[in-house]
Amino acid sequence: MCATRRTTADAAMKLTAFEPLVTQRKTGSIIVFAGEDLVQVDRAFALARKELLPEGTEDFSCDVLHADNAAVTANEIILAAETMPFMGGFRLVLVRHAEDLAAEDMERLAAYAADLAAAPRPDMLLMLWFRELDKRSKFYKVVAGARVLVDVSFGEI
Repeated sequence: MCATRRTTADAAMKLTAFEPLVTQRKTGSIIVFAGEDLVQVDRAFALARKELLPEGTEDFSCDVLHADNAAVTANEIILAAETMPFMGGFRLVLVRHAEDLAAEDMERLAAYAADLAAAPRPDMLLMLWFRELDKRSKFYKVVAGARVLVDVSFGEI
């Protein structure tokens, strides 16, 4: 059986469109990166950290979770995102390898993403990175419809 590679290019913005949203503080509360270029994700995260977190709060208001660790669940991700920002500033959470989350966690995150897209929080940004994102999933449909997808795929070779 051959695997079909699904891309997100048709529903996603490029990183160059995301960067001005960060500097203008218009990101909303959730951004989903889809693609294999981790360097672009790290660049976007560094920019968000620099632009959104008040100086001196970076270590207290920022979390990086690795979903390829079985201990990371949707509940842990949501708890990290919902934690009050240090000194009333801004909260930033990056989840790497989100494609490794269990199906029930993806269902929970789809509902949470829909809530954040409908009622963004001005003090928080949840960034999720998926190496691959299934277009058939409820989660994909939610984030594509909310226009919070960023394509970080390598160009065609």
